[in-house]
Amino acid sequence: MDTSRGYIAVPRALLSDDRTFANEPYTEREAFLSLVADAAWKPRKLRLRRGVVDLDRGQTLASSRYLAERWQWPEPRVRRFLDRLSGRRANDAQNDAPNDAQSDALIDAHPTPNGTIITIRNYDTFQKEAKPEKPPSDAHSDAQHDALNDAPPDSKSTQREEEINNNTPLKGSERARATALPDDFSLDDQTYNRALEQLGSADAVTRSLSRFRDHHRSKGTFRCDWQAAARLWIDDDMRGGRRAPGPAAKPRKSPDDHAWDQVLTSFKSTGNWTKYVDEFGPDPSSPACRVPEHMLLKYGLAKAAA
Repeated sequence: MDTSRGYIAVPRALLSDDRTFANEPYTEREAFLSLVADAAWKPRKLRLRRGVVDLDRGQTLASSRYLAERWQWPEPRVRRFLDRLSGRRANDAQNDAPNDAQSDALIDAHPTPNGTIITIRNYDTFQKEAKPEKPPSDAHSDAQHDALNDAPPDSKSTQREEEINNNTPLKGSERARATALPDDFSLDDQTYNRALEQLGSADAVTRSLSRFRDHHRSKGTFRCDWQAAARLWIDDDMRGGRRAPGPAAKPRKSPDDHAWDQVLTSFKSTGNWTKYVDEFGPDPSSPACRVPEHMLLKYGLAKAAA
């Protein structure tokens, strides 16, 4: 059997959220496949804190820091790996034959202020677009190479093919692809920047994420897209007023006897109470009077206060 030909459908969750396998650093092959899985299958707009980034088919936006955390690599290794995949080899061979180096490239990496735009070369090899049905003569020719094509098409296989081609989940398969919250779950760059903008501080984001983890782990929740679930949670926190608190209110300081002497002397002579009610409280005739007992006795106001 020739295993070098043909294709298989690999769920994206297998490269990120699947808990069947050990949590260990990615191999280089897994790292490249994760880039392919992240690439947009059609043009899309990615909204970031600094603006909007347009991604074409076969492109993804990532930072070396994010990839280092995801792949469990040192960040310098991520940069060297991307340089090598894009054909930027820092050796003499590249100087001797730069065209050969570029011809081996699997990606194009373009740094931007918002991150690195990574373009998968020959993306159609991994994610083919839907094509019209082949004429009977072509189908008969294909059947000689692959006996599976002899099977009559049915609605389920057609729907599954559409899911693979268009990157859309089947209604019946959505639950099968859902996973529990990973133990090492953290926000990706896009979601973190959005959370920081909405909640106002890194501490507020940390508190929100901690409650998010505790809630879903206690409930045993399963989700297909945990980043999307986190975005909804953060939206609720923002609407619920869980932004970063403002400056802490200063504790109220009780006036000393000298300050009370000034206020009570003026009150005895004019009958007008001080305008600084927040500091001294209401006048002695009020049940909420805060004048110390010994100062009331000193100025003969204890009876009025009673």
